[in-house]
Amino acid sequence: MNDVPDNNQKVETPKKGFFSACQPIFVLFLLLCVIAVMEYVHPSWFGSGLTTEDLERSTTLNVHGVWYDLEGYYSEHDNCYPRSIEILYTGKDYTRHLNSFTHEPIENVKFTTPVKAGNFTYIPVFEGDVVKGFYLLAYGSPDNPGEDVDGDGVGDQVIHVFHSPLGEGRELPPLEELLKDN
Repeated sequence: MNDVPDNNQKVETPKKGFFSACQPIFVLFLLLCVIAVMEYVHPSWFGSGLTTEDLERSTTLNVHGVWYDLEGYYSEHDNCYPRSIEILYTGKDYTRHLNSFTHEPIENVKFTTPVKAGNFTYIPVFEGDVVKGFYLLAYGSPDNPGEDVDGDGVGDQVIHVFHSPLGEGRELPPLEELLKDN
């Protein structure tokens, strides 16, 4: 017997399986996943495409989120603010506010910290032993001198100053005085 088909015999081609039919789509999906992971691990590999102004705007929104959380704490804790920002986020998800410059969670840094971009400083205002007000300083790019909040004539990289609501006996001392005490 001869295994060669004659011209009148129909030759069947093997059917393609699911994987071989979807292989191009699967490879494309896998490639997109790898790119997404690379961007997450090291965002600067592809460049964010955001300007410094965009990053600072995002920082202001992030710190506004912290301000909002502080006001929620105030209403839940007998009209007092926390002594430290760590108390505010004990047992809560603090990572939802990501630093626009580093893609890490934003941090409460000391005013005297040299590298502050995308972070903030929480300054509680005490009345006796109780915190009745606060300032939040949002920091921008190191290239932006920002506002001079300590009165020394040099920009302090501060792009926005948030504070607790005023009125009804809730006046705050000047920020410059509080910074000199720290």
